[in-house]
Amino acid sequence: MQTINETIQTMASMKKQAKLHALHRITNRFWSSAETHKFDFTKCWEWNKTTGDNGYGSFRIGKNSHTSSRACWILTRGTIPPDKHVCHTCDNPSCVNPIHLFIGSPSENAMDCVKKGRWRKPFLDINKARFIRAESKRGVSIRDLAKSFCCSSTTIALIKLNRTWKEKVN
Repeated sequence: MQTINETIQTMASMKKQAKLHALHRITNRFWSSAETHKFDFTKCWEWNKTTGDNGYGSFRIGKNSHTSSRACWILTRGTIPPDKHVCHTCDNPSCVNPIHLFIGSPSENAMDCVKKGRWRKPFLDINKARFIRAESKRGVSIRDLAKSFCCSSTTIALIKLNRTWKEKVN
């Protein structure tokens, strides 16, 4: 018969094994959602599941949803400090190659963006807003227009609804 201490140790070992099994399942599910190019670390490993308008993948760990790059960091390197971003050296939002990822503050992320020439000032004007409205009426999706104009779907929706870049409606 086991002593109480031995029983507690056995139970702790079983819990640890269950956690490791769960982590193994999550990790396998994550990597089955990416094209790893046979683990060639020089290439981007593209996320091939759901992505948002911004190109970032989405992955759920437990009850929490993360971008695929944040999930990759958590699964390969551990926790992410509060108020930090997971940034890409490759500037590819769908990349989940852990070698291409680094941790940075919001300001460091913005400086990296400026340094690499990716910082864009808004360049919409009334003529582009008219074009957006016309294309929307023709059936072009908000998502496609947002990609074409390098802005958010919300920006396009507000233009479409005449809440920004307003014009008098006849």
